[in-house]
Amino acid sequence: MSAAKTKRRSASSKKATAKKTAPKKAAPKKAAPRGGIAKKAAPKKAAPKKSIAKKAAPKKAVPKKAAKMLVTSKADRVASTQLRELADTYYRGKGVPEDFVRARALYDKAANLGDERAISNMIFFGENGNGARWTKTIEPSEPVEVDLYQALNWARHGARYGMDHDKTIARLEAAISELEAQGSLPRAAAAPAAEGVDGQRGAVTAAVEKAKLGARTSQILTALAPSVRLVPKPASAPLLGGSRLGGLPDLAAEVEWPRGAKGPLSFVAQINLADASRADSTGTLPKQGLLSFFYDLATMPWSDDARAPSAIAVLHTRPGTALARRSKPADLVAPHKYAHVELVETPVECRSELTLPFNRTKEARALGLSDDETHRYMDHVVVAVRISSAGTDAFHRMLGHADPNQGDMTRRKAYQVAGKPDAIDETPDEKVEADAASFRLLLQIDTDEQLRSDWGSGRLFYWIREADLTAGRFERTVFEFQG
Repeated sequence: MSAAKTKRRSASSKKATAKKTAPKKAAPKKAAPRGGIAKKAAPKKAAPKKSIAKKAAPKKAVPKKAAKMLVTSKADRVASTQLRELADTYYRGKGVPEDFVRARALYDKAANLGDERAISNMIFFGENGNGARWTKTIEPSEPVEVDLYQALNWARHGARYGMDHDKTIARLEAAISELEAQGSLPRAAAAPAAEGVDGQRGAVTAAVEKAKLGARTSQILTALAPSVRLVPKPASAPLLGGSRLGGLPDLAAEVEWPRGAKGPLSFVAQINLADASRADSTGTLPKQGLLSFFYDLATMPWSDDARAPSAIAVLHTRPGTALARRSKPADLVAPHKYAHVELVETPVECRSELTLPFNRTKEARALGLSDDETHRYMDHVVVAVRISSAGTDAFHRMLGHADPNQGDMTRRKAYQVAGKPDAIDETPDEKVEADAASFRLLLQIDTDEQLRSDWGSGRLFYWIREADLTAGRFERTVFEFQG
């Protein structure tokens, strides 16, 4: 081997050695930055918290990438984005006079259409009232008070969509409980826990006055419709023939478990009509017997289809019929790991509760409210009714106004049943419109963590014409799922 080659190899060897030893010397240097990162991390994490408490929640409305759309309809997605962007403009006063009240009303509309950032902003506004203004020196056109009930309502609404609001909900519930204990509630209408229909009517009247809708008091009170609220009871052994959601049904021996297109339907609920009728101030429900409700939870169709086996079944067991607790059919299985075809057994009690028409329904439109009045009606009056002594925000009910997620259902069902689904937006058909007016809410089952009805914000709606309800023709029940 030549001397030159020996030198080159020797040099290469030395370089390699130097490279290997470098990391050993660098080890102490790596430890130092770790300490430095730890010191810098606290301010980085604290910055968002500080900004959320003051201004940054609405600031986050600027970057388009941050927006999360919780709506499925393309039209609603476009509308909610436009509303939120316009709200951002008025909130910060970019090119227009800053208008906190107008911005808040626009955020509210976007939130009702499912915009996640708008929902977060509504929580922020409820917690801070006028303190949420962008520029504190500019007074709003009208005072906006702190409303923790509104903030809690929006936090729960967002949680149903899958937003991570667990800590926010816990914080708001604790704050409200403390204020209630002190006797200093954040708003006068926070006493919807008043017992009985008279107490609820009084809470609505107070909420109407607070929302500055006094001139509309008469028509809003006239729109109140009694319902039977199904409220979970403390865990106990379910009675044979008792009212409950989920679990296993009690059926007559000769009755077969209802089946759909691909197998047995899931058991949703059974209602003891003797209990429910006592809470039914309208006298519409049958006084005796048992109503059992089933639905295809395996495939979760949005609606029933006359061309296919029904996705639902409603069975009326006559009084005096011998009942037996059924076992689950062997072929009632979930098609995949994310599907739940069995609901948790949840005994319920029946309570009388008043309801108001929800936004985007024909009953709400019939009130003739302006856009601003509709905002105040939904934000204060409807909330006052919905936060009830039930102690839960899962709205399981029979009769009354439904709590829709996507607007009106009865007209859509009527045109569908009439075989004219596309005619709903054309010239109204008087016979179909009259038919739509005859539908009554037979049962509404809400998303409910306790029930393990994991449908996001979805609800099951069973509808029946009043004449069919009176005659006991429950096989004519129609259905819709809204999410």
